[in-house]
Amino acid sequence: MIGLIIACLLGWAGGYRFYKKQYGLGVLYLLTFGLLGIGWIVDIITAAKTFMKNENLNKTLCEKQVRGSSDTSAFTISPEAGQTNTSPQATFYIHSSKDTEKNMSQLKERFIVIDTETTGLDSENDRIISISAMIYENMQPVHNFYTLVNPQRPIPSDASEINEITDSMVINAPSEHDMCKDLLAFCGDAVFGKTLFVAYNSTFDAKFIKSAMERSGFPGNIRHFDVMSFAKKRLPELKNYKQVTVAKHLGISAENAHNAVADCKMCAEILIKLIKRQDKETT
Repeated sequence: MIGLIIACLLGWAGGYRFYKKQYGLGVLYLLTFGLLGIGWIVDIITAAKTFMKNENLNKTLCEKQVRGSSDTSAFTISPEAGQTNTSPQATFYIHSSKDTEKNMSQLKERFIVIDTETTGLDSENDRIISISAMIYENMQPVHNFYTLVNPQRPIPSDASEINEITDSMVINAPSEHDMCKDLLAFCGDAVFGKTLFVAYNSTFDAKFIKSAMERSGFPGNIRHFDVMSFAKKRLPELKNYKQVTVAKHLGISAENAHNAVADCKMCAEILIKLIKRQDKETT
């Protein structure tokens, strides 16, 4: 959106080219009234196409609709070169947990909410670039974890537009392997199935964590609970189930969406409100 506005209002003066850090072209546009207006028009069209592409990606990321199967899956993969392999063929399983009475009781006692920001939507080929996890006990936050992650590859501009994470921000960040090691130290009980992992469209985050753990040589077994599915069941009146939409409906702050820490907190607050609503309706 910002790029499109700049192209429309300041494109004649090279504003869009300066915004894209193409300073030489920016100066040329400034001296030639956007190359006599033709370059200005081209920039507006380019910015509009980029905006529409980002809108489509934003919609997909909001829902985090992951291509392919599945609530339960497993495969083996060798770790990346240069990483320590703690298991020759690490297998990391993910299992979806439904809103049964047993799980509801467990969620009230303890859960770990997690959110990832990624370079794209493909858990096998894209990478985590930031991850946040928060431990809740008796539905109150008690510990938190956050780190940027160096994906060892350029971050696509489409992803940066949404999550505001750039290459320069992750250049000195921990590697994927170190992130996995730190996450295990923080919430190993969830990684080995003893505590429910909670996320909004949890299969998306679980698949990315699974892929990262397997590449790094760490085995595990996640049980994950999907707050989006729970919201669909408890709030059938809503027109869509984007996390921001559900949060606003429940009176929860939706500021800083697509920030891993903010999304973690938002997801946990949605879950807690839905559990309390359910308890109130059944008493």
